Amino acid sequence: MLFVTFALVGCGLPDCSEGSEKANLIRSLSQERLKNLFIYSIGLDSEQRVQDYYDLEKNPLPNQVSDLPIKLIRVNKRQVLYRLEGCLDHHLDLVVQKNGKNTPRIELHSEELPRVIEVLWQKEI
Repeated sequence: MLFVTFALVGCGLPDCSEGSEKANLIRSLSQERLKNLFIYSIGLDSEQRVQDYYDLEKNPLPNQVSDLPIKLIRVNKRQVLYRLEGCLDHHLDLVVQKNGKNTPRIELHSEELPRVIEVLWQKEI
């Protein structure tokens, strides 16, 4: 058992923390870049209504998001989720909230414990 634990630690598990390199990269995006990401993400719903998963292995990332470290894209009516990292039972996600009870916005979700949700951009109303 000790060997397995050592092997997992030695492999360098992905970092899904709020202080990870990928989280800091996303935080460094300009407000203009985040606004453009929001506009692009809103269009995904109308272009791909029934698609929940974007298969990155079969399709390269679109130019609008190719500069981001995205592993998976999930699209539904309320949000677009960009998975940046997956760590066993928690993840690091960039989430575009398109509509609903709250103001449309972009959030960074760090699903370590405790879960952290940070608003990076919010649509002006």
